[in-house]
Amino acid sequence: MNTIKLLSSVVILAFSILITNTSQAQELSITEFVLVDADSDQDIQVINDGAVIDIATLPTTNISIIAKTSPETVGSVVFSYDNRRKLENHVPYAIKGDSPRGNYHRWNYDLRTYELTATPYSRGRKKGVKGQSKTISFTFADGIDTNGIEVSEFVLVDADSNLEL
Repeated sequence: MNTIKLLSSVVILAFSILITNTSQAQELSITEFVLVDADSDQDIQVINDGAVIDIATLPTTNISIIAKTSPETVGSVVFSYDNRRKLENHVPYAIKGDSPRGNYHRWNYDLRTYELTATPYSRGRKKGVKGQSKTISFTFADGIDTNGIEVSEFVLVDADSNLEL
């Protein structure tokens, strides 16, 4: 009878570990990407999918991107873009790293569209449970391209009659 109790405990322990790992994978996620000023190390703006970032309007062209996670601290985050990968093992998780911590390295970006993916892991060095990745597409531009179009005047129009006022 002691053998049955011991075997039963081992099965329950193994089942408990499986449940813990499954729930941990669901909890790890990338919540957002943030554009940061690599000179002042301050956040500039959240980068949403489809964003066009006009560098002419930024406080600096020395920028980096960080990934925010849930929970706030995970084991590691892997950034992927243009067949490149960058592993970050400590908060803040920055696309080009930071040294000392929080002093962001400048990202040498081009004026074009990027597709960026970040994936969290429960342990350092891309080990442990893989969490929920986040992918966004965004574009760096220098000034707004109006293709030679200028606004020369504004005209008030009656919404009911569609006639000028």
